[in-house]
Amino acid sequence: MEGAGEDPTIFRAHSLPSDPRLLATVTNSYLGTRVYGTALHVSGVYNGAGGDTHRAVLPSPLNMRLEAPIGAGEQLVSTFALDTNSGSFLHTLEGPTFWASHRIYAHRTLPHVLASSVSIARRATGCGAVTVLLRSTFSPESPDLALRLGPCHQGARYLYGHTLTPEQPGGPQQELHMLWTPVPPALTLEDGEQAPLPRVPAGAATCSLHARPSLRFAAALAMDLGRPVPDRWLQVAEGIKVPFDAERGFHPEFDGYELGEEVKQADVVLLGYPVPFPLSPRIRRNNLEVYEAVTSPRGPAMTWSMFAVGWLELRDATRAQALLHRSLANVSEPFKVWTENADGSGAVNFLTGMGGFLQAALFGFTGFRITRAGLTFDPVCPEGVSGVSVWGVSYLGNKLDFSWAEGSVTLEVSAQADPGAPPLEAELWPSRARLPLPPGHRVSFPSSAGRIQRAVA
Repeated sequence: MEGAGEDPTIFRAHSLPSDPRLLATVTNSYLGTRVYGTALHVSGVYNGAGGDTHRAVLPSPLNMRLEAPIGAGEQLVSTFALDTNSGSFLHTLEGPTFWASHRIYAHRTLPHVLASSVSIARRATGCGAVTVLLRSTFSPESPDLALRLGPCHQGARYLYGHTLTPEQPGGPQQELHMLWTPVPPALTLEDGEQAPLPRVPAGAATCSLHARPSLRFAAALAMDLGRPVPDRWLQVAEGIKVPFDAERGFHPEFDGYELGEEVKQADVVLLGYPVPFPLSPRIRRNNLEVYEAVTSPRGPAMTWSMFAVGWLELRDATRAQALLHRSLANVSEPFKVWTENADGSGAVNFLTGMGGFLQAALFGFTGFRITRAGLTFDPVCPEGVSGVSVWGVSYLGNKLDFSWAEGSVTLEVSAQADPGAPPLEAELWPSRARLPLPPGHRVSFPSSAGRIQRAVA
């Protein structure tokens, strides 16, 4: 737990989890690694055919640890911190005479780069040279890649090769090229020096994937852009069957589904969000009631957050809160790593679990829904949540801040990222009152549902 006044986006600990699967991960969604791990992964690079296809393991040059200098003893304090705001992991060693840090991060603007940097700062003069040890077990080998060492390039080592087995018979073996800087065994801040030590970077590059939208979304986007929509898209979309039991007023998971049959995870309830399939409040509630009772307690982490969104949509904050607490059972300390299952089994750093919880907060608490007419809102908070603020929502070239507390909603267009962005307004329901939202002007009104839209002339 963070203390009063501490940054809630930073998770700190003085020791690492005993299970290495629960160590923090740093990634920019293209390139990523688990800190202190031997492997890194690249988006779209897979090895193995058929059911054996898996994300290819690359050797990680960032497998390095900062260790205390010999003789430092127990006077040093070691702290590990995952900074979710900057997307970096920081290990610090603090003593009476010096401070040393090791930061690992995936570069945000250079997605092909992972970086590791070490700094030393002096806290007292006249204490002589300060040396920290750097332990690395990097080996340029992989079970999934045929790798060869190439010529050095401007002080960096070069590794290249290809995957061993294509995903499809006769398919291409993906190529990889990696440059990295070897880690020295130690770094020293000489007596009289004050400057931080240089960065120790590592990088990799490869092909990317094209991380397919739904047919309906593609058709709507094409129409918005003035592009022709192939008839086949809509024909296929209209042909997708959604079973419905008119007598009982709910959607069976499949033809022949019997009430009470266990289901693995949220599926039918996704019709309400994020699809969104047109549902009356009665049918939406029935779907939630039916499947909440029979969803496996051993199901994956994103399930309960999707139920929570549904109950918030129906303004039943009490039931939503209980389900959000269930989803938090999949979070492991100290770095808030999500596991696929509540008992810690299954995939770790389970992105769908994290994403589900974030969507419950963003789309559940605010009631945000993106429609062709505008961005609708209908805020509601579970007990114990006094208010919510969301900053930097991008809409029609504008940046919006949205917050509410104690029965009041506040909207502000904080910036116009696009010079041609249209003016916006808020239409409140059920009164249909329209409030202009000029840039830099904060507008508050009693808590209400409504829609943010282009200003009507």
